[in-house]
Amino acid sequence: MKTFALPAAVFFCLLSQADARIFTDTAGRKLEAEVVAVQQGQVRIRCADGMEFTLPVTNFSAADQTYLQQWKPPAAAVSGAAPTVPTNAREAAAAKIKELPNGDVLIPDDTLPQMPEAGEDDPQALSLCQFLTKYYAWKADPLEAMKGTEKLDEFEKHEAALKKLMKLAGTRMKKMDKFDFNDMKRELAKGRVVAVIYAHNDLREEAWFEYAKALQADPKLPPPDSKDPALRKKWQEPESASYHSSLIIHGYNTQRDELITRVMGFSSEVYSPRLSIEEMKYITYQVFTFSPE
Repeated sequence: MKTFALPAAVFFCLLSQADARIFTDTAGRKLEAEVVAVQQGQVRIRCADGMEFTLPVTNFSAADQTYLQQWKPPAAAVSGAAPTVPTNAREAAAAKIKELPNGDVLIPDDTLPQMPEAGEDDPQALSLCQFLTKYYAWKADPLEAMKGTEKLDEFEKHEAALKKLMKLAGTRMKKMDKFDFNDMKRELAKGRVVAVIYAHNDLREEAWFEYAKALQADPKLPPPDSKDPALRKKWQEPESASYHSSLIIHGYNTQRDELITRVMGFSSEVYSPRLSIEEMKYITYQVFTFSPE
C-alpha cells in the first residue's frame, strides 16, 4: 500500500492533555495529538483546537503503528457512544466537513489537493480536471480528457473536458446552468466539492484579490456588496467578461452571505476569494457536481 505523509496543517496540533501522544509520520515530522478512534486501518486524531483528522495508520512510523494497533478507547468511551472512524467511502467523504466557530462550514484546506500547475494551453479547464482527479483519487489522465477540445471556445471547453474525464474515471456528473445554494450545501454535506464555470472579469479578479488580502488582516471583514454602484463594474458588468474560468466551492459561512472558493488558473499557488451568494448567481455559467461513490 502506498503511504502518504500527513497534511502540513496537522503539525500545528499542540495538546496538553494526558491522553496526547507525540506521533511521527513517515517523513519524520512530529505532532502531538489525541487518538479518538482506530478502526479498519484508519485512525482519527484530535488537535488542541478541536480539529479532527482521519488518516491511514500506515502514515505513521513503525512504533506508532504498533501503538495504534494496540490502542483501546478509554473505559468511559467504551461504556458510552464511542466515536467511530468512517467505514465506507460515503461516510469518509462526509466526515471531511467541519463546522468552525467563525461560522465556516467547509471541506478544510488540508484535505484539498494543492492547486496544480497548468501550462499555457487551456490552463483553467486543465487545472480543474487535475484538481478533481487528485481530490477524488480518480484513475484518469487529465491530459487525456483535454484531447479534442483544442478548437472549442471557452463556453464549451470545460464541459467537454469534464464529460470525458467522467468517462475515463467511470463516474457520474450533473450539470446545472444556474447556481443553487441549497443544492451546493447538500453536495458539500457529502464531502463533494462543487465546480463552477464563471464569467471572467479582470476587474472582478482584482477586487477579489484585494478582498482576500484584507480578509487576512481582518477575518470579520464582510464581503464586498455586489449591489454597490461603485463596485458594479468590477463585480457585475458582463461586457467586461472576456472569457470563462473555473473555480471550486468547498464551503460557505453561516453568519455571512458568502462562499469559500478556490480559483483555477496558471499557478499552483492557492487563490481563495470569498464570494457573496448573489455574486455567484450572477457570474455563473455552469455548475457541475459529481457522484464518485
